[in-house]
Amino acid sequence: MLGPRLSKSTYLTGKQCHLRLWHDFHARHLAAPADEALQLVFDTGHEVGELACRRYPGGHLIAHDHKHVPEALEETWRVVDAGAAQALFEAAFQHEHVLVCANVLERLPDGAWRLAEVKSTTKLKDVFVLDVAVQLWVLRGTGLDVREVGVLTLNRGYIYDGVRLDVDARFKLHPVFDEAVALLEGIGGEAQKMRAMLAESAAPAYHRPRRPLLYPVQLPVLRAQHPRPGGRHRRDVLAPVQVGLECDGGEARRSQQVPGHDVRVAHGASFSGVRTVIFVV
Repeated sequence: MLGPRLSKSTYLTGKQCHLRLWHDFHARHLAAPADEALQLVFDTGHEVGELACRRYPGGHLIAHDHKHVPEALEETWRVVDAGAAQALFEAAFQHEHVLVCANVLERLPDGAWRLAEVKSTTKLKDVFVLDVAVQLWVLRGTGLDVREVGVLTLNRGYIYDGVRLDVDARFKLHPVFDEAVALLEGIGGEAQKMRAMLAESAAPAYHRPRRPLLYPVQLPVLRAQHPRPGGRHRRDVLAPVQVGLECDGGEARRSQQVPGHDVRVAHGASFSGVRTVIFVV
């Protein structure tokens, strides 16, 4: 039996670490709420997304949230079929139990579509290409004719004159159609494996990635052990710590340490199925 529906973000999580994905679905109570820094990242992303929409006058926003998926899917197809809107924002599509919401879907003169993912950064990253590849796989799976794919980032060279914000010049579109198409073949199979894993009641075994992960993984909870003389330890619960580039904490970045402490990582112990021990000294 296959498990729950995936979203683009949960697919990307599972692509990096099945164990993290399993915890996201089965142990959400372990996750700490977003702190001020993370909330600022979310808020900035939303502001940049809203600014990017101003590049497409007359676009239609699909405003339903994650609690109203059927309504979002219905409205998306209604607007697409009507043919009046030249662009859709947060358009919802679902294919083989994978749901995506496209930041910008622009209608081209020949009736086909251009997919654009908005990022609040100035550089194109590999994970962004995988991001749009998942969306392209879903959109094509629904029968939509998508012929162009891009990542819309902030233009580092743009200088605001203090009078008028040029939203076209403020952003830079990176075409990545060929790169995204090259990733399509494996997405369906990967999604099935993730859903099958999520259908299990027990957490999956950890397997070391064959290559560095696309971006750091934040585990829901880590228990820290404070070394004491004689090898004895006192266990304390800490706020979540973002651990290196591997799910087992093979390397802890000092920029992500617990405030006021030096964070080191050792192997061989397990907490909540995550093979990580954080030593805080």
